[in-house]
Parts: sequence; C-alpha cells; structure tokens
Amino acid sequence: RVLEFAEIQMPIVLALPLLGDAETGRIAASLAIIQGFLLLPIAIFQRLLRPRFHEWAREDPDRLRRIALIGTSSMLAIGAGLGLLTRPFSSDLLAGLFGSDFAPASSFLDSVLLVLPIWFASIAINSTLVSHRLADLRLGTQVIAVGILIVTPLVMSSALGSNGIIWGMIGCQGFLLVSGVTLLLFGQTKD
Repeated sequence: RVLEFAEIQMPIVLALPLLGDAETGRIAASLAIIQGFLLLPIAIFQRLLRPRFHEWAREDPDRLRRIALIGTSSMLAIGAGLGLLTRPFSSDLLAGLFGSDFAPASSFLDSVLLVLPIWFASIAINSTLVSHRLADLRLGTQVIAVGILIVTPLVMSSALGSNGIIWGMIGCQGFLLVSGVTLLLFGQTKD
C-alpha cells in the first residue's frame, strides 16, 4: 500500500524543492480535494468488491475480467463527469476550503481534474489483479509508475513548473491503467 500513498504524496514532496513553499501549499490543497474524490473508487473496488475479486479469480476468471472491464469503464466515465462538473468551481472550492490565498491553485486543480478519469479507472482495474502472480506483477508496475511520477517532474519542472508534476501524474496513472488492463486480459491465471 506504500506505493499507492506515494502516488498522491510524491507530487507534494517533489514540489517543495522544485517550486517553493507557496506553490507546494497550493498543490497540497488541490491534492487534498483529489484524495476526497478518490475515496469513491477506493471504497467500491478496494473495500466493497475486493473479497469477490479473490473469489472470482479462483473460480471464474472470465467473470472477473468482464466485471473488471465494466467497472473500469464505469469509473472512467464517472471520473470524467466528476472532473468536468468540478472544474468550473475549482477556484471557489479551494478558496472556500482553504482560504482565498489558495484560489490561484485552481489552474493546478483544473489540470488534475482532467487526470481524474484515468486515476479512477486505474484504481478500478488494478484492484482486480488479486491472484498471487498478478499481485506480484502489479507491484512491479506500481514501482515503475512511481518512478515515472518522480522522474518526469525532475526532468520537466524547470521548463514547465507545476505542469511537470501534472505530466508526471498523467504518466503514472496512464501507465497503471494500461498495464492493469494488459495484465488482466493477458496475464490472468487461476491460483
């Protein structure tokens, strides 16, 4: 689970030396809102359905694949809808929750809200990779994804500022989504 926490906390850790205190605070406020949104797919896929995924991985892998793909598609759509509905209110949301000094972070929050569908879908698909083999492979993909999250802002931040962090998040979550779908479709075996 440490790598899952790194996915949300690493942008804050990277922002401090790259962008300074004020920008790091704004990024942290934006990511606090995103963490609230991420509770939806986490609650559904990592808490509510997880025991069923283990059962289906053993007894009915085809059902697991079908449910995983439907759930991932649904989370992609829900994440897109939630992100698009929230974007017009991002400045007001930040100012209301954290104070008017945080309203300038709305451009960062707007960008992260565009990543939200990918993030929702990657949580959904990776939660279904529960067999021993796939769980081990998922751990490997998480290590690579966190590496992408770290390296991208380090390479891009001098030219792009906070957008380097956004690109790192896109690369991280995009890689997790694509690798999760690939593992589910081509790596599923009974334990």
